Amino acid sequence: MLLALSVLLGACSGSDKVDTISHHITFAHKASKSPLPETGVLYQQVVESKDDESVHWQFYLDVRSVFCGDDVCRVDPVRLFWDELGFFSHFTLKEGVTLEKGDGLDFAPQDYPKLQQILANRYSGLSELHKDELVREQSGGNGADALSGATVVIRKTDYIEGAIWTCYTLWHYANGPVGKLIRNIVGDEMGPEQLRALLRNNDAMAELQAHSRGLSNIIRYRQFALEQLTRLSVTDAETRYLVVTLLKSQAPAFIEPALKYLETLPSKDYYNGMADLLGLVNSKRSQAIDTIEPNDKLVRAVLASVTDFSAKHKGSLEQKWADRLAANAARWNVYENVNRVFELIEREGLISENVKQHYASMLNHPDFLIARGAFWQLSRLPLSDALKQKVASFYATNAAKL
Repeated sequence: MLLALSVLLGACSGSDKVDTISHHITFAHKASKSPLPETGVLYQQVVESKDDESVHWQFYLDVRSVFCGDDVCRVDPVRLFWDELGFFSHFTLKEGVTLEKGDGLDFAPQDYPKLQQILANRYSGLSELHKDELVREQSGGNGADALSGATVVIRKTDYIEGAIWTCYTLWHYANGPVGKLIRNIVGDEMGPEQLRALLRNNDAMAELQAHSRGLSNIIRYRQFALEQLTRLSVTDAETRYLVVTLLKSQAPAFIEPALKYLETLPSKDYYNGMADLLGLVNSKRSQAIDTIEPNDKLVRAVLASVTDFSAKHKGSLEQKWADRLAANAARWNVYENVNRVFELIEREGLISENVKQHYASMLNHPDFLIARGAFWQLSRLPLSDALKQKVASFYATNAAKL
């Protein structure tokens, strides 16, 4: 398999023997009553897929089944497994171990597959609950778990009746900080070149799609690569090019992590990337760069990023960049995006004569909201006689709609 991660894993696996690496980890758990963090030993193994003969990492951690809501419970060991991207995979129990509900009742056979579904749901309502909201409506018996209080609203698919504390405890193990620790371990072991390969190698991604992991994992691998390249502060020219190229695909799944990466760059490199994405290239560079016509969603995200970046890095937005931004905004058809440009340039104090001319060209924009916005911008500025005449003409024609 050509995928960079599989190549690396294949080199690690060596023989048929399964090697296990241990990592001592420290992390927080939302159900814990202790001010101290949780500690544990996270085990890493190379395994071979029976479906497509590919190799990959899996991780597992032995955890407690429940943090007791009322301090009266039986705690059982549960082994949780994650894939190499830190997504929960499955759980196992030792032979003879059964999980317990409230009032000393054992889990029913059908509760175990439901627990698997609950833990695999990364968007569970359990994520929003605080442990203090898991209260017992009535006391008595040797209950291993609490019931949700009357004020707690949660879908029945998100917990097993009589075992909400167990579900809550295990869900936050499965979908909490451990997953990020795993991603960082894998990112460190892969290193910049292997991470870049996940962004670069379209043949590998096509092959991955053809196997059982499917398209969603292609997206996950590339999101993972963007996240780790950001964390590792890999800012060389090739990586910058690959990230901008990926953003040019305009796939929504990559916009947020790719922009987060670009926002870690020095100002010059950041603004060059943003100009490339918005098509703010001058004639000398246009033949050397694969320009795109960005869709409205990408424009909105890039402008939001530039707004935040320029506020954080005072004085980093140059006049020539603002001039080209205003020139391109005149071609856009979404008022919210053009208005973002108005606000950004005004906030940065970069209203040059060029900017005013570009605003004046918007007075003829087919979208009246944009034309009206340009009018109000110009009406507050000192203008040349020629621009004053254009603004006055616009007012005379559209006074009733202003």
